[in-house]
Amino acid sequence: MPNYQKTKRACYMGFITQAIAANFAPLLFLKFHTDYHISLGNIALISTCFFFTQLLVDLFCARFVDKIGYRVCIVTSEISSALGLVGLAFLPELLPDPFMGIIISVIVYAVGSGLIEVLCSPIMEACPFKNKEATMSLLHSFYCWGSVGTIAVSTLFFAVFGMDSWKWLAVLWAIVPAVNVYNFATCPIEHLVDEGEGMKIRELFRKPVFWIAVCLMVCSGASELSMSQWASAYAEAALGLSKTIGDLAGPCMFAITMGISLLDCIDSDLNACLDKIYKKITESAKDLVKTGEEIAQEFGVPIVNKRISVTPIALVGGAACKTPEDFAKIAEVMDKAAHEVGVNFIGGYSALVNKGMTHADELLIRSIPMALSRTENVCSSVNVGSTRCGINMDAVRLLGEIIKETAEYTKEQDSLGCAKLVVFCNAPDDNPFMAGAFHGVTEADRIINVGVSGPGVVKTALESVRGESFEVLCETIKKTAFKVTRVGQLVAKEASKRLKVPFGIVDLSLAPTPAIGDSVADILCEIGLEHAGAPGTTAALALLNDQVKKGGVMASSYVGGLSGAFIPVSEDQGMIDAVTAGALTLEKLEAMTCVCSVGLDMIAIPGDTKATTISGIIADEMAIGMINNKTTAVRLIPVIGKGVGETVEFGGLLGYAPIMPVNRFSCENFVNRGGRIPAPLQSLKN
Repeated sequence: MPNYQKTKRACYMGFITQAIAANFAPLLFLKFHTDYHISLGNIALISTCFFFTQLLVDLFCARFVDKIGYRVCIVTSEISSALGLVGLAFLPELLPDPFMGIIISVIVYAVGSGLIEVLCSPIMEACPFKNKEATMSLLHSFYCWGSVGTIAVSTLFFAVFGMDSWKWLAVLWAIVPAVNVYNFATCPIEHLVDEGEGMKIRELFRKPVFWIAVCLMVCSGASELSMSQWASAYAEAALGLSKTIGDLAGPCMFAITMGISLLDCIDSDLNACLDKIYKKITESAKDLVKTGEEIAQEFGVPIVNKRISVTPIALVGGAACKTPEDFAKIAEVMDKAAHEVGVNFIGGYSALVNKGMTHADELLIRSIPMALSRTENVCSSVNVGSTRCGINMDAVRLLGEIIKETAEYTKEQDSLGCAKLVVFCNAPDDNPFMAGAFHGVTEADRIINVGVSGPGVVKTALESVRGESFEVLCETIKKTAFKVTRVGQLVAKEASKRLKVPFGIVDLSLAPTPAIGDSVADILCEIGLEHAGAPGTTAALALLNDQVKKGGVMASSYVGGLSGAFIPVSEDQGMIDAVTAGALTLEKLEAMTCVCSVGLDMIAIPGDTKATTISGIIADEMAIGMINNKTTAVRLIPVIGKGVGETVEFGGLLGYAPIMPVNRFSCENFVNRGGRIPAPLQSLKN
């Protein structure tokens, strides 16, 4: 029995060869332009020659393939592809005119690419595979995989070895078709059974439908090539992005948050209040997810999260809720509504108690453990301080106990409930990022806020200015932040128009994810630190935070929310690595919060940490926010049953985290004093 699996592998590699031929040279267009002084007009001829050579081969090869034989032709195609790629490395230097050397090389490997496109499918079709439809579909998918692989591997190669090493890469890529010469020379190749006499070329040319098809092929091929082959050059030259960002279109993420006022849902009857809340949320946000997905598809930007924020529930439920259990019922309705409309999170299970607590505020706070344990998508926040009012230490003491209780309620999930609870000082009304988002009472009935997050883009941009001065470094961060924010502004405006909801703000915060390369800590390392936490970390973070704001504020008239750099430990692989290496401590993180956007975020601590110790940590962070007139927050997770040296896994965007040690000295007497720490003096600043 012939080994048709070998034939299959050869055809798969054939389509990968075609992908290399189509996608490698375009990555070098601007290199050709600068090194060989070839005009962009002539560079455009490279794509034209490639396309028309391949088109002509596709049209006319059928005439001679049957005479020569499939094996000879397909082996020739791989040899031609290999020779063209090798020629691309050497002919521009050997010939008097580098441009002619490039054109000749492109034509040679385009001949190979055209033959592969025509021959691989019938070769596979003639093989007696059992599930032939699936096999043929998989075959054509290898062009896509080859395209992605060519761009990704090439970009990585350039990042490591530099653009000047591109000739070596051209030779390395030529190895793929060279190896496949042997595969096609030795694998079994059958001929398709003719199903009648074919049409002669002259007869074909007389058919009007043939020329219509040719026109369609030219138009579709031209549009495909213009997007695929010129996208990298356009991003680099026209948009001013780095080579790597232009090739890979960095991992920039967006989050759309719809703010919904629930003030008109207030009712003294709890059941009526619940019905109104569910109806208001589901009717207001029914098209939010669909619109976000449409915008993501049309504009090619990933909108990772679609979220809802609502009026602080302590205000909405105060008239109807007489017990913590009553408030928890509102959380369950919010969760049900979030599932109904398909959003990732819903925020606003909140209380604002920076100066004092009403009875309703206290009931909501005491309901948080049961509310977060019974729901999946609900996020809770409590604002306990402000620059104007000082710090409500009664609330701080209570929240230390509530965080411990929430951890106990969700201990079977590694105390996951605490990951959805954040304590604020100076909480903004228009924050689109969870878990601290709520819809402020000064906002319109409905509003669209967009959060922009692209630490991977900034990090990649900084790779191109290694060793440069701080002036160059800052300018690069500002330019990148500007471009990312402009895209966020576009997304926000488009979402606002389609949903017929007023546009609120763009929050240009650098919020990391657990994905490799999407880390604020990696940006700090790119600035010059061995690890986040090393001496100089606070200065580097201050620089980053300020430049992001300076760049972003020019890109939108309505910048708001938090806007700056986030440093959540579990959601940032670089931070996790720094903690593991011993470079980052809780005290160093606290120092860093003086100059970044939020505070002590997503930090796992031992499960046996005292409630008063948690309250003390909260008080420290609130004091930083109060004195510096900035937003600070605490999201601590005492993981029940785990201690220092262990790791907790939250999954998804929440990531994983090593358990960090906490100062064991007591602050109990301080926390138990009660009352309010006065607001700082607002004048006579030095």
